[in-house]
Amino acid sequence: MLAHQDETQGINLLLVEDDALEVMIVQRALRRSQLNINLQVVPDGVEALEKLAVASENTDIKRSILLLDLDLPHAGGISLLRNLRLFERPWDIPVIVMSHSIDQQVWEATQLDVTGYVPKFLTFAQFAETLGLTIRSVIPT
Repeated sequence: MLAHQDETQGINLLLVEDDALEVMIVQRALRRSQLNINLQVVPDGVEALEKLAVASENTDIKRSILLLDLDLPHAGGISLLRNLRLFERPWDIPVIVMSHSIDQQVWEATQLDVTGYVPKFLTFAQFAETLGLTIRSVIPT
């Protein structure tokens, strides 16, 4: 992921999600969206930061999107968002956050300039539609 892309190769999407079932739900929703997505999954904010740090120095990430679960082990979602500000290039990529609730974390994420929010408490059909529409609205050109 986060490698150089041309228009035919699609969008790189780094999913930061620790729950295997949630990963499968996102994968299924992405298939339903019929978007050309190159998906890579990391289980926590620590691995996401490592991947983004390497990408910021070695690759062209302009056609990338970060899809972030706010409730993560180790470096949580909000911590990851704060740390992204330290990296000039990755912060330029769209960040979509997901959560099972609308709470302080979601409000705090919006204060950290996230591009979109997808609630996880929707039915699968609603989640898939919302995720697809949100990704389409932020696809880098």
